[in-house]
Amino acid sequence: KGLIEHGIADYAVRKERVVKGVIDGRPLTAFEKEILKDDYSKVKAGGIISYETMSPRQQALWILSHIAGKGQEAIKAYLSANDGKFGRDFARGYVEDEDTSYSGNTARLVKSIVDTLDGKKKKKLIDIACGCRTLERMYEGDRYISVSSVDINQAALEVGGSFMKSPKTILPNEVGSMDSLSAETASKDIAILSLALDMSRHTRNGAAGRERANTLSEMNRVLKVGGNAILTFQEKLFDSAERFNNFSQTVSKNFGFSLQPELTGIAVSTEASKEYRGWLLTLTKEKDAYGESAPKFTDELYLGLKFSKVRHESSQSIKEKKSAQLAERKSGSYHDSFVIGEKSVQFKATTITQLEVEAERSKVLLIEKCLEERIKELQTRYSSYKDIPDEYLLSISPQEVSKETQQARDLYFRALLEKYGNVEKVPLDEISKESDVVLIRGHHAKYGAYLALAKLDSRTGKKNGYGARYFFE
Repeated sequence: KGLIEHGIADYAVRKERVVKGVIDGRPLTAFEKEILKDDYSKVKAGGIISYETMSPRQQALWILSHIAGKGQEAIKAYLSANDGKFGRDFARGYVEDEDTSYSGNTARLVKSIVDTLDGKKKKKLIDIACGCRTLERMYEGDRYISVSSVDINQAALEVGGSFMKSPKTILPNEVGSMDSLSAETASKDIAILSLALDMSRHTRNGAAGRERANTLSEMNRVLKVGGNAILTFQEKLFDSAERFNNFSQTVSKNFGFSLQPELTGIAVSTEASKEYRGWLLTLTKEKDAYGESAPKFTDELYLGLKFSKVRHESSQSIKEKKSAQLAERKSGSYHDSFVIGEKSVQFKATTITQLEVEAERSKVLLIEKCLEERIKELQTRYSSYKDIPDEYLLSISPQEVSKETQQARDLYFRALLEKYGNVEKVPLDEISKESDVVLIRGHHAKYGAYLALAKLDSRTGKKNGYGARYFFE
């Protein structure tokens, strides 16, 4: 499931259904007519058949490439076409591999920044262009943060609501565009606009081209004075730090904000081998900049808010590209530790939803690396062995440990003993379940309690210790 072959098989079933509709004399939709007229030679040209053979994640990327910079009216029309097919497909692909996707990593970056603002005070947050309620799902059950979601895609809101612990239906004020928010004036402490501002239309031609400026005015309007705005952008939108700084200064100067320089700039994952990079802009509202106080849309403002590069190519160039290039765009790696200039921030799971994602992530971590590498990474990620979640250590099999180098074994037992405090508290039964090699406790007359590896005789149940003994001073 999810592979190209699955998409082709699924497409064949759909085409058969269309053919049956023709035979039965049923009127076809415009999309069904396009399927019927298309042919498989268009797979290489990025036609509709090519789209139907993509995985949900690839379809979401394809849809993004067709709506970037088009503005709210064009996006609404696109997502609602063919009875909302593209809106539903985007929602379906948005959460695919969310823990390792670029948007998933950016969500963890955003939460890391939110957690640095004012500590443990109750705050109202609005997630603008939220997709599938990304932050609302992440913060579900949080004692301090309440999230309001807004998106133009109703299907995405529905899908996001279905993934919540307490499934949620769409509220009337949640479906809307980023440049015309229904939230009350000065009602929010934090406003988030993540990886979405480049979807706005930004031209010098008429009022319809001012969505970007209007969006920033709306962010100012819904925030309390002293509240914070957090915006993120893909790295390729700015070709240099100078261009990004010019954009940031334009926003700060014209829309009533002051910059938080230590939380503004290029955000980079601390994992150099699997790098995440994206621009981060963190602001504090100083004064009102909406209504009569909104900035005039001058040439200077237009140029200051313009991105140095368009994130996606034109629709025509996309059609001309081979679909194989899109098929190669896989989701990336999991990142939860970032650096912005000299400032380091760390994502920390605080709700049930986040903790479940972390637990799932631990399984991936265990598969990807050898024992010594995994434990060293845990040392880097957490301030002490005591802070390492139980799943990371308890799911390591003693049989696996027995096959490792002596250096890796020493590191593993040190982690266990420092995590649980002493030999008696190490949960041996849980660690040793379903393993032919087990951990045992023993007592040395001179040095006291110790841990050791032992071979389990499944026939007699006898445990025969072997190898080094590990003591806790």
